[in-house]
Amino acid sequence: MWQKNFPLAKWNLGSALVDFFDLYSRKFNFVNLSIRVRDGGGYVQKKQLYSRDANQMDLLSIEDPQDSSNELCRNGYAIPNVRRAFQHAYGILSKWHARTSGSFPSPLSCILRVDKLIWDRKNYVLLEQEAGVRS
Repeated sequence: MWQKNFPLAKWNLGSALVDFFDLYSRKFNFVNLSIRVRDGGGYVQKKQLYSRDANQMDLLSIEDPQDSSNELCRNGYAIPNVRRAFQHAYGILSKWHARTSGSFPSPLSCILRVDKLIWDRKNYVLLEQEAGVRS
């Protein structure tokens, strides 16, 4: 489990997200593997399930859990753009350090923009919760 920059917890959603971005942007073999959800999930060789044109081999492949002959992502031509976005997010998150990221209070704030209205609402909810605990 990736936890280099998240030392306060053995496992948390931040480290799981970084692992996800790392796997699906850098390590997953899109050419040869298909994602299987049924039977506990896992990976299966793409050529065992589907025949594809050579120019489609790098597309994401997910087996339909209800119909194994149906490939859910067969028209996922934007997958290279998604992979680039995941690579970008992985690069930013893997460099985040709590002690040195004063302008970014959390790792996700490095890749997600939250406007002032949302921050104000969050702070209001926290104050209301604190007031409720004190009463």
